[in-house]
Order: sequence, then structure tokens, then C-alpha cells
Amino acid sequence: MQIKVLIDARMVLGRPHGIYQYVARMAQGLRVLQEKAPLEYEPVFLVSDGFPPQIFDGFQTIRAQSRFLSVGEQFEIPKILKKGHFKLYHSPSFSSLIHCPCPWVVTVHDLNHLQFGGIREKIYYGLILKKFARKAEALLTVSEFSKKDLCQWLKIDPNKIEVVPNAIKRIAVPSDKNIEEAIRPFALDKKKYFFCFANPKPHKNILKLIESYRYFRNHGGRGFELALVGPRMDEVRKLRNLTETSNSGAEGIVEVTGGVSVEDTLAILAGSCALVSPSLYEGFGLPPVEAATMGIPVLVSDIPAHREGLAALSETEIKWVKPLDRDGWVNALNAVAHGKLDAPSAQTQEAILTQNSEQKLGENMDRIYRRVLNTQV
Repeated sequence: MQIKVLIDARMVLGRPHGIYQYVARMAQGLRVLQEKAPLEYEPVFLVSDGFPPQIFDGFQTIRAQSRFLSVGEQFEIPKILKKGHFKLYHSPSFSSLIHCPCPWVVTVHDLNHLQFGGIREKIYYGLILKKFARKAEALLTVSEFSKKDLCQWLKIDPNKIEVVPNAIKRIAVPSDKNIEEAIRPFALDKKKYFFCFANPKPHKNILKLIESYRYFRNHGGRGFELALVGPRMDEVRKLRNLTETSNSGAEGIVEVTGGVSVEDTLAILAGSCALVSPSLYEGFGLPPVEAATMGIPVLVSDIPAHREGLAALSETEIKWVKPLDRDGWVNALNAVAHGKLDAPSAQTQEAILTQNSEQKLGENMDRIYRRVLNTQV
């Protein structure tokens, strides 16, 4: 009977967020390896109803009844592991089991819930995740910054944590026609707007960007709009309402929401003059890295994760801004508006893609699974 590894993929559902993409690209990386030669184990993905089946094509899937991060997973997943005679379990997120009947691997992407989360997240991390991570056969994370954070929190030897970065998928740049069709409903003009994935979570720092954009617009930047993109725009609007006055207003800010497809979102991104990522904290920071591989200029907060993920960009291809520096953001916006920032070159794009390929992610996971299973050749 072949050795089986259960990989939790229940978060691969709905719109593709960071962990969704990590798991989807890990599956693709393992598929590439499997097509070259049979793996020494069988990867099996635990999924939720409604998952996109094409992502796990060629692999066995098991449908879970319990939702991701629900109480029910504490009972269901151990039963599945035991009944299926699995030899290894991989949680590629902070979802943790109180009891696991086999060895496990866990990928903790970052500790943002400890820094910026509520009391429930902090209790979960302190009581459940900490023990689960410490006892894992392999503890993984996505950046050197997150590794340092985890070492300090868990008080463990850095050698016990391995960095396995996100994979960056090559994205075909949408055609001019697709861009025009995507931006028309929002009355945007190509290359005359900044793009920002607007998330209401505190560490995303969206209000500082909005404040900076207002100042930029009121001091010569009226030819450029700010497109806020995301499914949680109601929450973003509530945050804005707390800070906006009759004098500040929302002029120039365009909300892109209402069920916009992934394809249209990419087209709107491709039509922008720059992507702006003002985060206070990230474990990896996927959007600006992906934007750079599409040849889109990027304005980013000067934080360790961004420095790692965007290390291939030259100083003429990126603007670094201290997260809370309003004048710094205004200067960066002005640099783009006046054509003083280069788009990432084809060479830079290729360097990022090569360094963070899906195959490399698959190779890393294959090596770790084999090491834990003691099946290394």
C-alpha cells in the first residue's frame, strides 16, 4: 500500500487569497514533479464543497464536512487521518489540531493575528497553534522575516524552521481590449489611476494611503484616481467614514467591487499606472511581487517582507516608503504621476519568476515530505 500524505486544502474556496494561492501552486508544483516521475508517496488533498476541481486535477481529494478553522475540524480530521491510514498530515496554514494521530508538517505564514488580531485569535495562537507548531516534524514559513518572528515567539532554535516561499505564477498580461472592458464600468482611464487591494484589516494600513492620496490630489494630482479593489468594500467604507470630513470627501477614490471576476481584477491592475501596497506588516506580500512580474510599477511600504520579495527590483523600478510617512507616500505618488519611476524590466520579471517558481515550491515540499517520511533515496 502506497504511503499517503493528507494536505489540508479546505481554504481553497471563493476568491484566491494568499494561503489559497500557496496551496494551489504547491499542488501544481507537485503535479509537475509527478508528471516527470512517480512520487514516493501519494498526496491527497482535503477539500471543501464547492472547491475548484481543476486545481487538484490528477490527485485524490477527500471532501470534509467541517469548515476551515471550525470546532468540527478537531474531530473530523483525526478520524480521516486514522481511517485513511495516512502517514503524514500537512496543515499549510495556522489551522492546528489538538490531537493528531500521525506526524505532521505545518506552514505558519506569519504572526499578524498576534500583532493585530482580536482576543480570539490571540487565544487560539497561544493555546493551540503554539503547541502544534512546536511539536511538528517540520515547521515551515514563507520568509526570513516570518522565521525570525516565529523563533522569537516559540523560543526555538532557528534551525528548526525552514523557509519555503510562496510560488509566483506567470500571469499573462491582459490585452488592451480586456483592460478597456474591465475599467469602463468604473469610469477609469488607463494609466491614470493607482491600484490598491483594499483590506480593512489594521495591518493593511489603508487609511494612511487614503490620507496621502487626498493630499496628493489636492496638491496637483487631480489627473490621477485611486482604485480601491476588494470584496470587503463595505468595511473599508466604514473605516473611511470615520476619518472623512465634509472638507476631505472621497473625490478621486473609485471603489471596485460588486463581484468583479479574478480576470477583470487582473485587467484593472494591468491598466493602472502603479500598484500601491502600504502594509504595516506582511509575512510575504504577494500582490506587489505579482504586479512586478506583470511589468507594473510598485509603490510599497518599507517593511522586511517587501524587501525580501522585491529584492530583484532596482531602485529605479520601485519606491520604498515608511508605512506611516504621509509625505513619503505623496512623493511616491508624484514620482509615478511625473513619469519618474520605471516599470520592472523583463529581466527583473524573469528573475522573480525563476526564484519563486511553482516547480521550486513543489520540489521543496517533496523534499520535506520525503525527509519526514524517511523515504529519501
